[in-house]
Amino acid sequence: MEGFTMVRIKRAASLMILAFILLLPVVTLAGTVELPETGQTACYNSEVDEMGYQYSVISCTGTGQDGDIRAGAAWPIPRFSIGRLLCHRQP
Repeated sequence: MEGFTMVRIKRAASLMILAFILLLPVVTLAGTVELPETGQTACYNSEVDEMGYQYSVISCTGTGQDGDIRAGAAWPIPRFSIGRLLCHRQP
């Protein structure tokens, strides 16, 4: 009976080690993604009238819109380069 239990323990330990080895690259490669900035500089408010919605430009201060936050990573300069036959996007 002891031999059977030891085999099960060794098998479980081997499976745990194998799972760790297989999942390690996934854990180490996971990270955050930096989205590019939208370039939005104005903020808008919607006002309802008889004809539907009419959007008006408002002050961005404290609105939480893209024009207020301006979050995101800056685009690379130059954003595109001309290759031999194709236009390549810069990484």
